[in-house]
Amino acid sequence: MSPAFARYDGTGLRFPRFAGSPASIGRAHGEALAADIAYNVGLLLEENGLGARLDRNVRYQRWRERQAEATEREFPGSLPEIEAIARSSGHPLPRLLDLAFCGGWEHFEDEADDPSSCCSTMAVRSKDGAMLCTSTLDDPWRIWPCPAHYAPASGRAFATTVWPGTSWAGRGMNDAGLCLNTAGLGIRKADRSHYRDGAGTHLGFALRAMLAGCADVGEVRRFCREHPFTMNLVAVDRNGGLFAAHLTEEGPVEVGDGDSAALTNTVEDDALAWRFGRAGYSLYPEQPTSRFRHGRIRAFLAERGGRTTLEEAAGMFAARDASDPDAVCHPLTAYVTAASPSEDPGTYWMLRPNDPDAPTAFTGFPTRAGKGD
Repeated sequence: MSPAFARYDGTGLRFPRFAGSPASIGRAHGEALAADIAYNVGLLLEENGLGARLDRNVRYQRWRERQAEATEREFPGSLPEIEAIARSSGHPLPRLLDLAFCGGWEHFEDEADDPSSCCSTMAVRSKDGAMLCTSTLDDPWRIWPCPAHYAPASGRAFATTVWPGTSWAGRGMNDAGLCLNTAGLGIRKADRSHYRDGAGTHLGFALRAMLAGCADVGEVRRFCREHPFTMNLVAVDRNGGLFAAHLTEEGPVEVGDGDSAALTNTVEDDALAWRFGRAGYSLYPEQPTSRFRHGRIRAFLAERGGRTTLEEAAGMFAARDASDPDAVCHPLTAYVTAASPSEDPGTYWMLRPNDPDAPTAFTGFPTRAGKGD
């Protein structure tokens, strides 16, 4: 059965709007999401003692300072925005930088991600020839508490998922009809030093820069070549374009066939995994469900590619079965998203399946400035 779709009417989910300069956006972010910032800082940095460990590590603090300087050079305005978030939410700037740069995870946590915390994304042609895209963002829903709309003074407006306390973007779509979805996969050189200068572009800042600055998949491709970072990425645009790639520190490795793509937390095929290994890359450990989900999505593409609808594709991603190892939507899915940029470039659809206060329908959030199209 296809899920219901309803456009955002100001009820059901929070959808704060942040506009203007980096300082204005940061101030509004800190005020609107103060409780959520406190929750994430407490859960991810304080309650587990990680923040205290970071505070005692001089080497890490030097890295954090270099990373802040490098990020501001690469993406001007990102640091003033976080500084404004810190002031308006009452948190020390260093603690929010710990959150924004994932410093603790990068430097102290060697374990694999929780096997249940694994994202999926798909692009597919519809029966009308439109390029559709769907995804799941898989993390505890409470740490991604709401979507938001950004209208920066310099750049494009967009709707995105929010990690409170940072100047990131998550998956989302902008007012040009460019949609970005990700699935976690770290592809890194085996001899990588976490503390070296120029540690690389962080995913959240890169997504923000692309949503605010790119209009189509060609511009996304160029961005990923010029600002390498590690992730699986699927981008589609209102012209029917598709860019799908394993992103590495040395640039993107494109996958898909131009009409479809499926990415989870695994390398797309064994031959490519072999090539990465021979080139000296290490891969984050695969999760138990990654290949099952990838196989399910590939089977859907083989059966329904070129014949499907947005409702059907979104319904496959949103189907719930906690006992099924290939279920794309599972107990740690914070969002299921869907978009058809060529047919409706002004709407990004989101469902929060595990939030008890959220609507059970996909909610259509506007990507353009103002109340909608």
